[in-house]
Amino acid sequence: MPVAEAIVTFLYNKPNSSGQKSRLKNATNILALMPKSLIKKIADASSQAKMSEAAKLSKDDILNIAESNISSLFNLYQDNISVEGSGLIKTNGENITNIPLREVTPSVKGIVDALYEVKNNKLEFSLEKVKSIVDGGVTIMPVLIDGFVNYIDLQSIVDGKPTTEWIKKKDNVTPEPSPGKDSALTVAKMTRGNRPVVKQRKVISNSEMRSFNEDMTFEEYSQARNISNRLTKNQTIKSELRKEFLKLKTSKEFIDGFESKVLNDLDTYSMDELMQLASEIVSMKEIEQLAKDTIVKEISIKLAQKARDSQMALNPEGYANADEGDVSFMKKWLMSNDVDMNNPDVQAMTRIIEQQYFRFTQEYAKEARPIKVIAKSLKSDFYKRVGPIEYVKLWLKGELNRELYKNIYNKVTDSNGNEFIVLNKDLSGLSKNEKEFHSEFTRVMELVSDSETGYDGSVPYHTINSHEAFMRQGLYGAYLSSQGMESHLNSVPVYANDPITGQNIKRTFLEWKDLYSNSNISKSNFNNLQDFRKIKSRAEEIMKSGVDEDGQSIKFDNTAMKMLLQTEETTGYIAQGRVNLKEFASYDLETIALKTLRTHIFNNGSNSFQGFKRLGFLIDGVIEYNEMNPNIRQYITEVYKKYIAKQGTKKKKTTKEKAMDAFVMFTSLKVLGPWNIGIPISNILIGKYQQLRSTGLKQFLKGEARFINPKNFRKNAAIIRNYVSFDMSMYENFYSMQEKTPFDQIADLIMLPMEQSEKYIQGAGFLSFLTEEEYNSFEVDENGTITNNPLSDDRIAQVMENVRKEQGKGYNVTNQRLTGMYASTRLLFQFKKYLPTLFTERFGKERIDRYGNNQIGSVTAVKNVVSDYMSGKITRQELLNQPEHIKTGVRKWRNGVFLSLAIALMAGWDEEDDWADDLSRDSMMTYDVTRFKYKFTPAAYYNIKSMID
Repeated sequence: MPVAEAIVTFLYNKPNSSGQKSRLKNATNILALMPKSLIKKIADASSQAKMSEAAKLSKDDILNIAESNISSLFNLYQDNISVEGSGLIKTNGENITNIPLREVTPSVKGIVDALYEVKNNKLEFSLEKVKSIVDGGVTIMPVLIDGFVNYIDLQSIVDGKPTTEWIKKKDNVTPEPSPGKDSALTVAKMTRGNRPVVKQRKVISNSEMRSFNEDMTFEEYSQARNISNRLTKNQTIKSELRKEFLKLKTSKEFIDGFESKVLNDLDTYSMDELMQLASEIVSMKEIEQLAKDTIVKEISIKLAQKARDSQMALNPEGYANADEGDVSFMKKWLMSNDVDMNNPDVQAMTRIIEQQYFRFTQEYAKEARPIKVIAKSLKSDFYKRVGPIEYVKLWLKGELNRELYKNIYNKVTDSNGNEFIVLNKDLSGLSKNEKEFHSEFTRVMELVSDSETGYDGSVPYHTINSHEAFMRQGLYGAYLSSQGMESHLNSVPVYANDPITGQNIKRTFLEWKDLYSNSNISKSNFNNLQDFRKIKSRAEEIMKSGVDEDGQSIKFDNTAMKMLLQTEETTGYIAQGRVNLKEFASYDLETIALKTLRTHIFNNGSNSFQGFKRLGFLIDGVIEYNEMNPNIRQYITEVYKKYIAKQGTKKKKTTKEKAMDAFVMFTSLKVLGPWNIGIPISNILIGKYQQLRSTGLKQFLKGEARFINPKNFRKNAAIIRNYVSFDMSMYENFYSMQEKTPFDQIADLIMLPMEQSEKYIQGAGFLSFLTEEEYNSFEVDENGTITNNPLSDDRIAQVMENVRKEQGKGYNVTNQRLTGMYASTRLLFQFKKYLPTLFTERFGKERIDRYGNNQIGSVTAVKNVVSDYMSGKITRQELLNQPEHIKTGVRKWRNGVFLSLAIALMAGWDEEDDWADDLSRDSMMTYDVTRFKYKFTPAAYYNIKSMID
């Protein structure tokens, strides 16, 4: 442990005059990180006496150290500071003593730990805590306020001085001083003209690992794990939590060893090796959870730094002035994966995630294809055998899959009377297709199995779809299917009225579920459904308390324990093991295999795909790296961590959110359905206009000729399916990686014309960018599978970026916006996903994209060139020799002007040509105020207005 950190840890844990320790549960370095030159001077201060002596730094020494290491200071803004009354810090206009602990931002958490006590999940100012810190020898806390070094005078607080004297400004401080050479790691040297530019890596101050406290009490440990006092009174929870608590000392030894042997060498690790290291640490059962989080945080930040460095290496001169600051409030909502060049770490992350997600879809498609093919043959044989009438009857009763696969599985019952299904070991009575399906199912299960003994024949749990649930159990089944089986509540006992006897009785939630699935109870009675919903709501409340209604500790099962102790993600995207058939278990072996396979590959990776368990460390690192950038943090957290990586606690929709999404879906189907065939036609026309404007006539015609050539239909279809539409959706709130319900399938059919129009637009655009050699090198077999792909992943990504930046983003998994993450903004921005891209392509400033290429809006390019030439800044020769991205921008503008004029002439030539008039107004939308206002008005408004009219 560096001596500077040792001093801080010593002072934190040093007993005060009353013998009490001033230990903080999440100790953060109150003093700024000390420069190496000072550490060398006190490197021999190993004994407590010498350490105490070395810690006696003057106020000026501490502030001078802080000034040369401002990147390690707590960063506040004047709006957060109050000098009125007893409040020291304000957040969102509220006194921090009155806000929930969960709302405290990382940038002020260290101060909160030092000055406040947590009571009832609220913060209360603690004079005693401040006194104990002062007794320990720490009298000031350097902070950065609006770019200036200030300090909190702890001694003034203890002495009872007015609050106006609590925060003081350091004298003679230069505004916004740059980090000292000892605190920032120089990662690249770049030149611009004759002036050398040194780009320094932003430093994250994190002493949690070095000040990890193995001596905290059980109560302190529970607080640090965010486990409420009520839950720790539950004996099952307390026992399980204590097992983790007893690992503290071992964990501390591991941390010390990691710091001394690994930490300083992390720069030598590749990004893949860092992700592997973090993954291994997370899986270590002997290490306590907080210790894992602390170490993995260091590794994740290093990942973010390496990603940032790799991005800057793509265009060193272009990134010379990147300030790594926050984006604006508006850009936070509207940006897609076209992140600002000031944030190379975020650009790198978006580029890596996009590439990896593409690889995921390819790996999954490759592994899933064989079982899909044999399942199709199996269903065809079954249909021929039973006939269409019996087939439909079985489907309507929700019994189709049970009959279809009945020869492939067996039911087994365990000692507790629970029923499960397993693969049939006797294959003698199976048909050829059934044997092949059995073999393929086994192959998939062996692929995903993590058992040392291999696959044992068990069938993983997967809940039945909403159609089967409704057919079997009416409204009750549809409700459980839509809400999830809530297995974590199974062990929670609840008092409720028996729907048969009317008696008030105590049963576990699992027993209530069994009762309501009883054949003697009406499944379509709305009152019964309401009663069950009340039981579920009550079970959720009781679970949080840890004790039942009789005051007895609940004996939680493993599923509940993992959720309450936060030892497993609870997104609903976790592969579950064998579950009782009573839990609405599915008999659909094909879906079970595909769902399990998809989950396994998505989380754990396959071949060149890393898996999102590992990629999650990169996402977390970028979030930490942007600690002082709240807008970027929100964008990454919501879009990349929760939506794409499926990590973090899944928030259930409220009734209001469900209603808004339902109205958005209704509007989509009403407007984009086949009854409005003019909409997809208009979409094609404006799409082709955008493509022609971007590529020019020659390249445009090349793409069209390839697309409509009947000889290449199979090849084109395979290319578009694999590289263009693999994750495309026309929905505003499209379902990624979820099983589609029968309603979704009907909706897909309704949206088919619009979806096909987009495939035509983007598919022909993709084909137009391929060289003759690339296009002719593609080979496709009779099943439409690509057997020879001449394109690298990077080449595919670049081509798709060229297509999507013209046609609009927000229609694919990896280019979503923050507006798509919330029901209210989905409602407001419906049918407007393409608009931010359209404006960026025309009015965007000169910038660098995530591939390191220079970009500029077409109008901006023309304006800059004309302005510079007219003002004499550039000569005629320089005008003709502009960089390629400037020439491209000017060429797009020229193409757009001529096309718009031609369309306008067609519209004016014949007043009956409504399509030409609409196309003309759409092509000129950025200059047509009336059209602009129309496009930006929420579609829901026009839908409601039309219904009223």
